[in-house]
Amino acid sequence: MSVGTLKINLVGASGIRDSEWLGKGDPYVVVEYGDKHIKSNTATDQGSNPKWNQKLHFIIDDSVTEIVFKIYNQNNLQVDDLVGSLTIPLEDVFQRKKLPIQTYTVKPRGELNIQLSYTPEVIKPAVQHTTFFHGPYDPQVYSSPYTR
Repeated sequence: MSVGTLKINLVGASGIRDSEWLGKGDPYVVVEYGDKHIKSNTATDQGSNPKWNQKLHFIIDDSVTEIVFKIYNQNNLQVDDLVGSLTIPLEDVFQRKKLPIQTYTVKPRGELNIQLSYTPEVIKPAVQHTTFFHGPYDPQVYSSPYTR
């Protein structure tokens, strides 16, 4: 089993469902790899076309073959709404090491722009920030920028 670093450049989304009744939604993304989760920043008042421009990373092994992206709308008084999701197989990024920014289809609607790269070594982040994600479920979430 080989261990490495999966880097995710979460650029933005377009045409996703905006679940707000009044105003624009506050979308964020939870990236899941196996039993690990990373929560992106919240794109406050950006509705259907949020921009995150955020870099995330996972220390991974090749036993899990896909990564899941779930887009939520943050709510203050209720449980956050799941507005879309997608699953990306990792075989291509493991082989090619770096993929260009690509547009992936979100179900039930919309698109997510992501760049993925894989380094077959563990890269320590310059700064590590640990947060708890209180949404539809409460896993401990790790989010940190990575170094090159």
